[in-house]
Amino acid sequence: MIFHDNDTNLQDYILLFWHIDDVRRVRPDLSNKQCREVLRQCEDCHEEGIGISRDVIRVIADECFPPYMM
Repeated sequence: MIFHDNDTNLQDYILLFWHIDDVRRVRPDLSNKQCREVLRQCEDCHEEGIGISRDVIRVIADECFPPYMM
């Protein structure tokens, strides 16, 4: 979300935050650094019509850091 100089009424906005702990709930095997990278990728790939969800986090985490399969 981009705020403009003429945006004076913050009641017109909502802000949603994702934390590395949210990534870790989906992929507990990732380090803090890896979780931060997943969040960065989520931000870069964010699409207005889709948003960010746990499913999106899982897909991006798996693309960035493929899970180890036994």
